[in-house]
Amino acid sequence: MTRLDGELSPSFEIVEPEQLRAPIIFNSPHSGSVYPEAFLSASRIDLATLRRSEDSFMDELIGDLSTRGFPVVRVNFPRSYVDVNREPYELDPRMFNGRLPSFANTRSMRVAGGLGTIPREWAGETARAYLADIRETDPIYRSESLGHPGLLQRVMNKVLVDNAVLGPWIHVGSRMQLLSVARTGDELTARAKVVGNYEKKGHRFVELDALVVANGTTALAHCWHIAIYQPREQAAA
Repeated sequence: MTRLDGELSPSFEIVEPEQLRAPIIFNSPHSGSVYPEAFLSASRIDLATLRRSEDSFMDELIGDLSTRGFPVVRVNFPRSYVDVNREPYELDPRMFNGRLPSFANTRSMRVAGGLGTIPREWAGETARAYLADIRETDPIYRSESLGHPGLLQRVMNKVLVDNAVLGPWIHVGSRMQLLSVARTGDELTARAKVVGNYEKKGHRFVELDALVVANGTTALAHCWHIAIYQPREQAAA
């Protein structure tokens, strides 16, 4: 297997020819073989089985085409980690206990093939810590071991913080469609896409659309999240 410093850095490579021969690009999106250690530790499937989803050695087969005048693109992360040919909400309903939202694409040929997208994971017990942070006094959350809905907004903030280089930023607003009840100690994951990136009154805004999932199986909420990631004063500096 290929090994790179920083595991997934770079996540993909573009090899351009010295002289372009024709307007054709050769792309190998499924031959990546750099498996992050955290991913392997969390997976219930052994490495040999995971590697069966690769288009193994395809990057090597097309590798020398750049010397013949054709651009070559190769992805270093594995298909089982992120399938770049999938939509963000192209999900197999058999992987979830709860009901998926109506906008999820559950009928594609790739879903029929049985491979699901894998989101970023957060550690368990965050629900219990969140109650302490916000000084929640309603006993129902502790007596029924319920996860507070506000915790899902913290997950959404973490999606933004973990995936963008930020200076000062401001959470502007959110909308949530709750689909299932979160429980204390649930391991929360999120799969998000950027649906808006624009300037308004000098501020730079970003809008995120995401599905929050518990323990990899239960869809908890469909979330829409908006934030100012570059305030007017910072943009003008």
